[in-house]
Amino acid sequence: MGNCNYQELEVWLIKRYKCKKSFCVDKYDADGFLIENSGIVIDEGKVYEIDKSGYTMIGGAVHLDSVDDGSWLEITNEHLEEYFNEVEV
Repeated sequence: MGNCNYQELEVWLIKRYKCKKSFCVDKYDADGFLIENSGIVIDEGKVYEIDKSGYTMIGGAVHLDSVDDGSWLEITNEHLEEYFNEVEV
């Protein structure tokens, strides 16, 4: 049996997505509660990593964590296809 480099394996499993066109989403607090009458613009070019754990804060189909600022986003699979492109890690 060969040696397994877990860092290389971890990088291989990470999927990153880059926003290809700006869009708006509702704003939620750190505990997952909707902030009424508040939204966030997801800017074109922003990069997220997909969270494969299956854990979601607000019940979205896809949970994405920003690689830049610690923010997170949950969207449908349809929005993932419409607004994001997968990028190489």
